[in-house]
Amino acid sequence: MTCLHGFLGLPSDWDVIPCTAEAHKVDWMPVLAGLPGGPDDPALPALAEALNAQVPGDVLLGYSMGGRIAMHMLLAKGGARWRNAIIVSASPGLPPASRIERLALDRTWAEQFRHDPWVEVTKLWNEQSVFATDGPSPLARNEADFRRDHLALALTRGSVAGQEDLREALACLQTPICWIAGERDTKYAAAARECVTLNPRFRCEILRDTGHRAPWTALRNFCAMLEGLAN
Repeated sequence: MTCLHGFLGLPSDWDVIPCTAEAHKVDWMPVLAGLPGGPDDPALPALAEALNAQVPGDVLLGYSMGGRIAMHMLLAKGGARWRNAIIVSASPGLPPASRIERLALDRTWAEQFRHDPWVEVTKLWNEQSVFATDGPSPLARNEADFRRDHLALALTRGSVAGQEDLREALACLQTPICWIAGERDTKYAAAARECVTLNPRFRCEILRDTGHRAPWTALRNFCAMLEGLAN
């Protein structure tokens, strides 16, 4: 299994989850930062091709922004090698009317992650409504573990506002996907339920009593879900 972390995530985040501790963990942020193009140029398709050429395995697990990267990997050159995929707390894309506002927001966050005091900006990040149902973050975020320029590029070059809506392409995908979300994360639970209607190879699992950070806030249920998928 190959695991992709989310924004403000680290490959080591997967070490605390028993069922992913032995998996291959990818740090995609330096790969994205090394791609050609400017800071506002969408980069997920190129990132997906680069990762497909570099990482091992035939089962792909992506969380949040890592889930969107995983979708692109499934659809990119080399994507047919993935036997199964698990997408957690991730969206296949935004309608055009929502993209301008979201891109402006992501650019604002990018500037904050470049320049603002670390404790202040990470506190504000964790106070967003999408994380409200999780309680305090279960993962410590230390400034020394990140490059601020990489975080800023992830927010602009990897913005959901800059990617294509993947629904039509996903509907034709041959790879089975299990879409997972926490029931308290109503936005992404709704997205998971929608995505499963796109393709008969897809299934949806909603984890009870947890939110956006379901793999870390519902460890036992999440691992049981993955074990069930493997059997």
